[in-house]
Amino acid sequence: MQQIVRVELGSRSYDIVIGPDLLQDSRKQLEPIISGKRVAVVSDSKVSEKYLDLLKTTLGPITSRWDLYPIQEGEDAKSFSCLEDLLDRMLADGIDRQCMVIAFGGGVVGDVAGFAAALLMRGIELIQIPTTLMSQVDSSVGGKNAINTRLEKPGGEFPSAQNCPE
Repeated sequence: MQQIVRVELGSRSYDIVIGPDLLQDSRKQLEPIISGKRVAVVSDSKVSEKYLDLLKTTLGPITSRWDLYPIQEGEDAKSFSCLEDLLDRMLADGIDRQCMVIAFGGGVVGDVAGFAAALLMRGIELIQIPTTLMSQVDSSVGGKNAINTRLEKPGGEFPSAQNCPE
């Protein structure tokens, strides 16, 4: 049985759909949102190999065009170099404000895709399709997305506060 939880944020409100077999039945949720739009799907190879065919079945008939933008697996993908590579590929392919991004994967994919969507053209629409339990309760909810710096993972402390300018 599917449930919808509404996150009330005024003009930025959104729904969270919860239930079994959502990917197999995703057309009824996605069609009203993306009908006719071009979609950039960001995913890693692990998720793509297992589940991309299910998403293809939904996207094909309801989008004007969709493209897969693979990123590497794991925490190393949450870097400036990987983000820059993703943004460069999307912009070279003509992704613009009329397009939307689908983050299709776990927490790393959700963070990188969400951050990329926020940066593209000062922000384009994003849909999160989380595929792990952690991403279902973390990176796909609340609009917080981040990448790591050379010194620290966001949310952690820097090695030494003594190095910070005053």
